[in-house]
This record gives sequence, C-alpha cells and structure tokens, in this order.
Amino acid sequence: MLKTRQSQTSSQAYNFSNIRYGAPPIGDLRFAAPVPPETDRSVVQKGEEARICPQALTEWTPGLLEQAYQYVLGPNISLSGGQLLDSRASEDCLFLDVVVPKKIFDAIKSNESATLAPVLVWIYGGSYDTGSKAGLNSGSPAGLLRQGNHDFVYVALNYRLGAFGFLSGPEFTTQGGVTNAGLLDQRLALEWIQQNIHLFGGDTAGVTLAGESAGGVSLVYQTTVSQGTTFFPE
Repeated sequence: MLKTRQSQTSSQAYNFSNIRYGAPPIGDLRFAAPVPPETDRSVVQKGEEARICPQALTEWTPGLLEQAYQYVLGPNISLSGGQLLDSRASEDCLFLDVVVPKKIFDAIKSNESATLAPVLVWIYGGSYDTGSKAGLNSGSPAGLLRQGNHDFVYVALNYRLGAFGFLSGPEFTTQGGVTNAGLLDQRLALEWIQQNIHLFGGDTAGVTLAGESAGGVSLVYQTTVSQGTTFFPE
C-alpha cells in the first residue's frame, strides 16, 4: 500500500494519491456492485497522474451554465454542442487520496501506540454526473490543515457517475445491473477507511463525513443504509 506514496513536503503533509479501494469496474464488473481489489496484484498505481471517473453533462446543464457565464463574461459565450472530455477519465477510477500531516504519519511509523488523529472524508458533488476527488470542489486540504486548530487525516474518494454509477430501470436490473452503484462505491471506500486508515495515523472512531451538493445528499443515503454498521460517527 505504501508503495503508492507520493510525498509532498511543501505543506508538511504526505499525499498518498490514487490508492485503489475497488477492483476496476470493467467487463463483468461494469454496472455491478464494487468489489475489493486483488490483494496480490503486481501492478501498483503510483499516483503520478490523476484518475477521475467518466464525466457527463445532463441535457439542461449546458444551458444553465451558459446563462451564468453570459451574465459574468458577456453574451457571446456559448456552450452549445460542448462535451465534457477529460484525458484523465477512465472507467478504472475507484481510487482515493489520503493526505496526512507529516508529524502524524511519522509518529505512527515510529511508535504504533502514538495518538491517532481524527479523519475527515470528503464526498464531492456534481449532480451525480460530474466531479472527482481532485475537482474544484475538492482540491487540496492544505489550507484546512494550516488553519485548523487540530491536525487531522483527510480522505477524498472517487465514485462512478452518470450511467456507470446510477443507471436504473426494469430491463437494466433484469439483465443483472445494480442500481446506485455510485453509492455502493462510496460505501466500499468507507469500509476501506475503517480497515486501513490507522496505518496513516487516522482514528477509525473519529471519522467525519463532509460533502457538497450531491455529496451532501450522499451523506444522508450512507446514514440511512447503515444497517447497524457505523463507518463514521459524525
């Protein structure tokens, strides 16, 4: 796991980018519930390039954004025919990032009984069509880490979007498709956090979820489907 480590010392924090929490949702796993990755895999994602899930634009989105841009930038702005293409997008996108202050990570590595830090998990919004763990609404937690009164471990996760994550309908389910796969991705990531975040100095009993827009709605869904298992106390 720690082979995925990408050290960033400018903000006195380590950034572990693109840690795989789910097997690639392709082939037979496309439109299926996510599953944990193989534990004996030989290829390790080194976090050298960003990974995001395929993006989509709902039919009404370009018109809404066009009005906003025209209001700010002038009437000549047009988004007609625009597509949301990103070279970073891949169906193999079930990754998360962990950012941990250097002193927390170094302490836990030198002393396994060191005090664990609270964990903040970010779920991005975007109408379940757009967004990523590294998007504009996620970004770097460096400012929070600098301004906060207490150190904490930050986690941001990807989940499937659009048809890959939220396709539904009788024919779809009859053929074996799983509805709300994107929410199940979030769930698997929360399970990963409970199983592994202590290795980074995070306290599994001190996990707080935060989200914006669709990410905020996701928090409600994750709370109501807990089924007696609590992956986050706050």
